[in-house]
Amino acid sequence: MARRICTILALAVLLANLGGCRKKPPPAGPSPATSPTTSPTTSTSSTPASAPTTTPPPPASKPAPALPSATAARQALAEQAFDHTGRKQTGSQSRPAASKPTQKVSNDPLKHIAAGNRALARRDIATAADCFYLALDIKPDHPDALRGLATALGAAGRYREAVPIYRMLRNMSPKDPVTLYNLAVALSKTGQFAEASRAYLKLLSQDPDDVRSRYNLAVLYQVQGKLDDARRTWQEVLARVPHLATAHTSLGEVLVDLGEHEGAMLAYAEAAKLTPKSTTAWLNFAAAAEGAGSYGRAIVATKRAAKLSPKDAGIWARLGGLYLVLHRAKKEDRFLTDAVAAWRRSLNLDPAQPQLRKYVEAYGAAADNDRSNKVNLPSKTGR
Repeated sequence: MARRICTILALAVLLANLGGCRKKPPPAGPSPATSPTTSPTTSTSSTPASAPTTTPPPPASKPAPALPSATAARQALAEQAFDHTGRKQTGSQSRPAASKPTQKVSNDPLKHIAAGNRALARRDIATAADCFYLALDIKPDHPDALRGLATALGAAGRYREAVPIYRMLRNMSPKDPVTLYNLAVALSKTGQFAEASRAYLKLLSQDPDDVRSRYNLAVLYQVQGKLDDARRTWQEVLARVPHLATAHTSLGEVLVDLGEHEGAMLAYAEAAKLTPKSTTAWLNFAAAAEGAGSYGRAIVATKRAAKLSPKDAGIWARLGGLYLVLHRAKKEDRFLTDAVAAWRRSLNLDPAQPQLRKYVEAYGAAADNDRSNKVNLPSKTGR
């Protein structure tokens, strides 16, 4: 009997020393690599006394994560898309955790609005928006906070998100001209031309001398191809501000599209007179004059443009083309000579103009002969 007991004890010792086949019972504390669970774990040990209890011990304390930098917080805010309630349009409906201040937040919306206005003044758009959001968390319908938030969104080019905020402000103050004007601008920026036009018309009904609204309305009409309305509105603008060169230019564009080249020429001429150092203004005048069949005026305007931009090969080529048209109409060789001279100057500036080189080859000999004849003519004081 004693020998059998000794044999059993020897086998037990041998099995205990054979590692790798059994798992040891879990330690008393939780493993740092795995999170504790409330479900009981089945032990592989043969002794039931070593099985863990169903309630795990409290996890070991971990250091608090480092707060993101202020720059990261502002960047996270700037990348969000918010609607008029001050919440993200996609994803989580609350502001990102990175934008939460570490100190106690004031419950006074006016303080946040003032901070937002200061941030707007220094062009810190993300910080300004965050301040206005904080104000709206306290008082969701505060008009100054809504106005500041819409301004920040517009400054960031996010007009589509600003539109519903301006609509809220308009509903609060239907006759407020600033809100109505900003709404019209935001609607125009998002392609909602019909509603924008109605907003401008309402502004003009309140103040017929509002030149900004009338100017923008004319632009909207022109963009939509409503040429008659655009012509009338540009003329109304110029009746109030006759020295506005851009309005003369825009009226000229509309008249060209309407086929009224004479009127377009006069409009472009006024624009050129108001901006005498603008090459573009003189070229517009020249094109309109050419369209009206007034080649003399077209040549004069093109020469003014060439004087302003003497190294522009295209202007000299265009001037040569006008001289050629005039030569064909009047059958005068001097215009051909001027045409070839202008083309040669253009080729000196830009030799890569094969078509122009062909014109010089075709008309150059005749022009040179005409020039030679002029040189050989006797002077008035000669024999």
